[in-house]
Amino acid sequence: MLFIYGLVFYSIMAFNFPNLSYKKLITAIILSFWAPIFLHILTIAYIYFKSGVIMWGETYIFPSRLELSFQINLISIIIFSDLLLRILENRRLLTLNTGVAVALIISNVIATGLANTRWGTVGMIFGILSISLVFIIRKFHAINLWKLSLYALLIICTVVSVGLFSYEKDPRWKSIREDVEVGWNAPSNSFCFIFNSPERVVPMHADGTPVSHSNACRMAYVHQATDFIAEYPLGIGTSKTAFLQRLHEKYHNPLIDISHSHSGLLEYGLQYGVLGILLWIIYNLMILKISIQAFFKENKTVGVVLLLLSSGFFFRSMVDRILLDHYMEEYMFLSGLLLGIIAYKPVPPTKTVNG
Repeated sequence: MLFIYGLVFYSIMAFNFPNLSYKKLITAIILSFWAPIFLHILTIAYIYFKSGVIMWGETYIFPSRLELSFQINLISIIIFSDLLLRILENRRLLTLNTGVAVALIISNVIATGLANTRWGTVGMIFGILSISLVFIIRKFHAINLWKLSLYALLIICTVVSVGLFSYEKDPRWKSIREDVEVGWNAPSNSFCFIFNSPERVVPMHADGTPVSHSNACRMAYVHQATDFIAEYPLGIGTSKTAFLQRLHEKYHNPLIDISHSHSGLLEYGLQYGVLGILLWIIYNLMILKISIQAFFKENKTVGVVLLLLSSGFFFRSMVDRILLDHYMEEYMFLSGLLLGIIAYKPVPPTKTVNG
């Protein structure tokens, strides 16, 4: 429903408000999305000045770090695209001053560091590198060396600073390889599947130290979910707790209380089967084709935003459970809105004939 609403939204707004350009509309949406992030930074800063402690990984405005990092990555992709359009093509997508756009990016990098989320950080870096690749392909034969150097410096500084900060602040990176190996065969009575019982087992490394819950358990969920999809290729029907239902049926352990597999793509497979996964992939491929044509052939700036938005969301859907609720609603509205802007053709003014 929100996808259809997004498709017609700009046409309706342009008809009733002829002076409202799509750039102003997208700018307004971006600022509204950024406002909660700014409030989050202010909240952390206030607590720091009151207590002298930086609350790493804590969220107060957002329900969890997943919502925060999703919002950060979403608008960062659009702002980075706008900055590159200004640097490399002397065009712009947003109506903001360049200094304001840079300030928004800096605030998003700070918020990413404070959130201390690995997949949020990976998503930020992946998005920046994707934007870089898209513009290098587009401007390969006509790119200005000075502008390319400036852009490369900006990208390198951002990626290195975010990556190193995450690596230093998040100890989970340092043991990821061994954690993944242990997690793949994590037993059903481990802390991967049981949260609220003292009877749960904590898997250990070879040296006797406990594995990282995040590293090990994500692989445990992938292992179980893929087995379930292979057993039920048509899916088991719509349910937010499909993963939990199958775990109870398989292991008959009432203590198991993990409700989902932490992957939107796997959740689609559990609920709607292999066909559900294929339909989701096909939808994104169609969006990819339209956005590439719009940006590379029709020279529409909105095309690059849709391209990066859809590819970024698809990547995130593989590693986080975002194909539901407000994540999916926000994405479907935005993708519909951008498709509507790409397809929009203004009605030529009618001429009055004097008789």
